[in-house]
Amino acid sequence: MAFLAKRCSGSNVGGASAAPRPVEEHTGNQRLHNDFTEVHSMDGRVMSSKIVVSDLARSLAFYKGLFGFKEAARLEFCDPDVTEVVLEDVSGARCFVLLQGDVMPVPSVPGWAPLVVQIDDIQAARDEAERSGYELAIEPISFGPVSILMVADPDGYLVEVVSGDPDGLDAAPAGQKIPHPIPQIHDRK
Repeated sequence: MAFLAKRCSGSNVGGASAAPRPVEEHTGNQRLHNDFTEVHSMDGRVMSSKIVVSDLARSLAFYKGLFGFKEAARLEFCDPDVTEVVLEDVSGARCFVLLQGDVMPVPSVPGWAPLVVQIDDIQAARDEAERSGYELAIEPISFGPVSILMVADPDGYLVEVVSGDPDGLDAAPAGQKIPHPIPQIHDRK
């Protein structure tokens, strides 16, 4: 850490006033550059997200029925008793884990789920959520080539549902600004 503190202090070794040259030092797998463009110890990839649920059957019905997820694996643990259900999306990627256990209660106000689901038709998703009796936290809104809605799962986690091409959205279209959905989410019952 002395290395980082020295680099961050702004001291100039040798009194030279020129900008420092990029220097790379290795400590195990960690790569440190004096311009701090890359600092990590290993190459990480997002594997999945997990949420704690109160009723696995009810949550499975939501994620399978609304988004077409499939149960890829079910893991039963003891001491303490915990069940994890690994879900895969329509591409076959294992993307989300539902976790239920007596020692891990669902948060009293779950809020935003760590899940964004891309679908083809935002209006069809909205209609299906409503038909199935799920709470719409926000109605569909559009921003450039992207439309989103927020739907609450059975425990109240808010799942962001997106249609369109989010990769095509580099910046807001000229002059277009829309209200962020956060106030609407906090105002819901």
